[in-house]
Amino acid sequence: MSSTLFKLFKINIIFILIISVYSQLTILTPGQLSSKFVNNTINIEYSKIGLLTDFYIRGQIILDTISPNKDACFPLTGIDFRKINNTIYDENFKILLAYQGTCSVTEKARNAQNAGASMLILINNKKYSNIILEEEGNDINIPIGLIQFKEGKILEEYIMDNRGVKIIVEVNFKPKLKNVVELKLFFSSSEPKAYALIGNMIKYMELFGDQVLFKPYYVVHKNPYYVEENPNSNLNCVSRGVYCYYPKETTIIQDGQKILLESIRQKCMYELNIKKDINMYYKYITTFYKLCINVNKKTLDRQCSQLTLKTLGFPEDYLDQCVANSFLVSSNQLDTIYYIDKMNKILEREYAEILKYKLTSFPAVIINDKQIPGIIQEKNIVSILCNEVKEKPLFCPFFTGFSAEEREKSKSRNFIIYFLIFLLIVVNIGLFFMCRTYILEKLNDKYNFGGIDLENRIKNVINNYFVLKDNNNDYQSLDNHISSNNNTSQQFGMKEGKVNTV
Repeated sequence: MSSTLFKLFKINIIFILIISVYSQLTILTPGQLSSKFVNNTINIEYSKIGLLTDFYIRGQIILDTISPNKDACFPLTGIDFRKINNTIYDENFKILLAYQGTCSVTEKARNAQNAGASMLILINNKKYSNIILEEEGNDINIPIGLIQFKEGKILEEYIMDNRGVKIIVEVNFKPKLKNVVELKLFFSSSEPKAYALIGNMIKYMELFGDQVLFKPYYVVHKNPYYVEENPNSNLNCVSRGVYCYYPKETTIIQDGQKILLESIRQKCMYELNIKKDINMYYKYITTFYKLCINVNKKTLDRQCSQLTLKTLGFPEDYLDQCVANSFLVSSNQLDTIYYIDKMNKILEREYAEILKYKLTSFPAVIINDKQIPGIIQEKNIVSILCNEVKEKPLFCPFFTGFSAEEREKSKSRNFIIYFLIFLLIVVNIGLFFMCRTYILEKLNDKYNFGGIDLENRIKNVINNYFVLKDNNNDYQSLDNHISSNNNTSQQFGMKEGKVNTV
């Protein structure tokens, strides 16, 4: 009974609903197809399975037209993504287009990944649909997107009618961040200046808090001479010569492969702790710099990385699984010999990000998608961050270009302004009470001008008025009485001044 409950619990845990975020898929070419959509874009709902950072991809849309497998529920034997070369753009990413069909999203993604796809885009042919992993998908490392049926049908029909024409699209998985400033630092794991810069920035990053999101990206070069049939393998490259790092003469380590592997380890350290505690990444960076680079015997190998982890209290194999997964190998192939020639998803993303901003010199800093020109210095970065964030920490005024003398002058000017405002308020209050007192005095004295008691004079006038009015009424009554008598006399033949006799 307990085992049955445990299985049910496991099934419920495995049913992972991926939080969906909406972005846009931009069709770069051909123009005949892109013109079918408003602003050349298609709304896409995506989940970042296996990805803890923002994802940017530009590549070719592929549809399995050879075998009846448009829903990708079976192994994609009709497509060999590794033999599809994209010569229009530098990226060589392949994006599989498939219908949702009847099988699980996990199964589709696994088939796409095994065939060599860099991303899976599903066409929504159901009334209600979400991107759900219906079964365990810990081995899925590619992102999955969902577009509506109408747009997907247009893409499918164009591919079927124009075979051989490459459809190149771009998807930028960038969530809308509110009140958050993105700080991207591009550097090499062999660059001492970058370590020193990060070490100096840590205290400010802590004070900025959640207002600033730090994202490290590691320098990787793409081998321009790489040919799949005849790979150019050397000590400066991985993935059979696809991704390389060519050290400068002044670089402390003249082994590009070791530099790339340490870059992958550091990126893993970031991705494993970004949601838990970013300080773990900072501690790894500063400790690695102290133990492996800022010493007489400089080295960038797995042993020095393990020493760093041990110093911090982490297991020595803490990063091994992540590194192996980035090369898309199984969990029992953690030795370097099993994966050094495999394609690496971390290096793919790092290179895509470098290409996105067209960076040519490093270290480089991007703040809110804008590159900081000139020499990268701590004060320049902090100054820009202070201008970008809404709630400015107390140290920001010291990075806004004011000298100590100017700050003191500013304080003096502020004091004078506040004092004048206070003085003006006091004066206005005083004037108010003075005016009030003056008006009351005038009201009290308004009846006494030149020694004349106007109040009694007014009362007498009013009394006389009513007396005269009463007298007038009496006079009017008398007139009426006389008039009435005269009328009576006339009725009896009497006239004024005469007496009629018989």
